[in-house]
Amino acid sequence: MKYSLETLANYINMDNIPKSWENCYIKSLETYPYMDWLNIKFIQDAINFYNLVDEKDYIEKIYNAIIQINNDKKLKIIANLFHYILFEDNTNQISDIWSWGHNVNMFNVMGNNLLPLIVLLSGYKLHDKNMTDNNFDEEQKRASKHGVYWACLKDKNNLGLCGIRFSQMVWGAYFINIKLITISSLQYEYFVPDEDFKIKVSKLNKEFYDNKITFNNNSFFKVHIPQKTDFSPNSVLNSIKTAYSKLKQYFPQINNDKIHFFCESWLLSPDLDKFLNRNSNIMFFKSLFDVLPDYNQGRGYFKFLFNQIDIVDDFDKMPETTSLQRNVKDYLLKGNCLCDGYGFIKNEVIKNLTNN
Repeated sequence: MKYSLETLANYINMDNIPKSWENCYIKSLETYPYMDWLNIKFIQDAINFYNLVDEKDYIEKIYNAIIQINNDKKLKIIANLFHYILFEDNTNQISDIWSWGHNVNMFNVMGNNLLPLIVLLSGYKLHDKNMTDNNFDEEQKRASKHGVYWACLKDKNNLGLCGIRFSQMVWGAYFINIKLITISSLQYEYFVPDEDFKIKVSKLNKEFYDNKITFNNNSFFKVHIPQKTDFSPNSVLNSIKTAYSKLKQYFPQINNDKIHFFCESWLLSPDLDKFLNRNSNIMFFKSLFDVLPDYNQGRGYFKFLFNQIDIVDDFDKMPETTSLQRNVKDYLLKGNCLCDGYGFIKNEVIKNLTNN
């Protein structure tokens, strides 16, 4: 039975029909209902693969959700569509998931957010194959599998959510699809420049002419900063140095390219200069980059620093357990804004690391 996209979106309380749904729905129906992954045995193997076996209460809820999805044609079609977008589509529709949003009433038809989690786990066999195909050593395999492990549990542990948000579903899928590599304290995402990125590069080139970036024979990796990152100089520099040598092993298609490391984060904000100690580890990390401000009101520090899903303006209620939380909170309470920053790791940093 074929349902309209509007019917399916309304069924799980999505406010809008995502563009990726429109692009992939018909194609995804070719594999429905032959979904060999939507059964307890398959997901049980995935749970073992990602070492989630100790989450016994959670696992029981996952198994119950599998039964419910199989008995609900709309949910089953939605799950199949998600799986197709994450693991079968080859036109990068997965990037559209970042715009899907996530309201508190989503999936109330089944009482939880376990459907995105089950879909994420459905990629475990692909993950195993991809790690072998990309020459992962055992250390990198452990790190990659741990990335999915944490994507499965982060919302449960930090937010008390039964399941995961779309953001964690796509984050875990980035590990499965080998778009994201963990090396020491940092993560590196292989990406193809889009128009927004090219605009930012153009602005950086005008400001930092000596470190001008071109696109010919170059590959680009976004540096991601996990929560509880060790920002000590040794840890950060070791990660960058190892990444520069190892990424060509994991991505043989870039073997002859020069690698550039790009980052956009509130941790690169020029505003940090106004209130953080210049000798702090975060300021050391920031000093490795040629940086420009991005006044996009992204306010990513709400999630990273304060574990807030939604952006709020009542700064008084934000936690102040750590010194960084206290410093940022005090800065905001004084009426200041904390913009994002973006930039490339300086050429001289890479040269110093790779020559040693």
